[in-house]
Amino acid sequence: MFRIDRILLRRSTVIILILIAVVLAGCVGPRGWPGVASNGNDTLFVGTSDGRVLALDADSLSRFWEWEPDIERSFSPFDCVGAGSGGQFGAGMLYGPPVVADDTIYIASYEGRIHAIDMDGRDIWDEEGYEIGSPVVGGLAVSGNTLYIGASDGWLRAIDAVTGEAKEGFNPFRAGDKIWAAPVVEEGTVYFGSLDHNLYAINADTGELKWHFSTKGGIASTPLIVDGVIYIGSFDSKLYAVDKDTGEPDPGWSEPFEADSWFWAMPEYSDGVIYACSMDHMVYAINAADGQLVWGPFDTGDQIKSSPVIVSDLMADDEPVDDVLVVAAGNGWIYGLDLKTGEESWNDYIDLEATVLAPLCVLGDKVYINAQNNRLYAIEGATGRQDRDVSLSD
Repeated sequence: MFRIDRILLRRSTVIILILIAVVLAGCVGPRGWPGVASNGNDTLFVGTSDGRVLALDADSLSRFWEWEPDIERSFSPFDCVGAGSGGQFGAGMLYGPPVVADDTIYIASYEGRIHAIDMDGRDIWDEEGYEIGSPVVGGLAVSGNTLYIGASDGWLRAIDAVTGEAKEGFNPFRAGDKIWAAPVVEEGTVYFGSLDHNLYAINADTGELKWHFSTKGGIASTPLIVDGVIYIGSFDSKLYAVDKDTGEPDPGWSEPFEADSWFWAMPEYSDGVIYACSMDHMVYAINAADGQLVWGPFDTGDQIKSSPVIVSDLMADDEPVDDVLVVAAGNGWIYGLDLKTGEESWNDYIDLEATVLAPLCVLGDKVYINAQNNRLYAIEGATGRQDRDVSLSD
């Protein structure tokens, strides 16, 4: 009997230790990847890993105001985060940049709440926001007076931007799996991908399905639409060109463009070329008309999840500088590439010594990077010089 009790005690101890290990493993997991948005002039709106939004001067990075959700949270001994730590199970995590429209900042949290904030940092709707009841990992889109948001439960919902309530007349659309990317709205249609391998087009007023296009992998990339064609990457390592009206493959592409690993980042476009970054560490310049490689691949040295940006109208030493494609590898190496050749435009890459997952933001001649160390970096697009950085912590 004594031996049996000791064995049971040991087994119970082992089980408890395993549970603790699992919880602790979650605590060191992903912290979200909040991004940066701007008002197009001189102000940045920056999400933080604990769910706050900061308004910063784009030049000095000084803080105008800070907003945080007014939500009471309950905690248990198995919660690995409290408010402000932003761990894997943190209710306040942000996985997408704020969206600015009509002097309003919209933000979606991992806990499934949507908030509207005015330009002075005050809540416009109820302080607790609009609750959709499912984690938001992607982001949202604004069109007119309507917000469109996809969530981990697979539902694409529409919210009245004025009232903060569900949009009347719109029936939420359910995909076959999680929606992990922000939708895009154009000409009365909402386009978005899902981990169920499909790209969807739905009526922006009613939620009715117009068409869907199937790939062979999950889709966590936001669609890029140029001249009636949707360019979107998939976890099947392919980049597709799809007619936005019919959902059929673009006839100019004989086949999708294939890399050696997933496409997660939203591609960029300039002057007939698609710039696509892959988890295989590479940057590809692809002819938008026929899907053929223009230059590359350029090896960044690490996986790329962060969406790149193009910086235009640059000057250095009072001389004009060609447009620069700025790419962030996951390990914090930042590159400036010549759009036409793919060669490095800067003297060297920048090493932030911090993980970068959030999409980059460009305002004027600077690129802003919200890194996983909860710091915001400002980089000069022309030279790659690190202009300044600031902590986003309290």
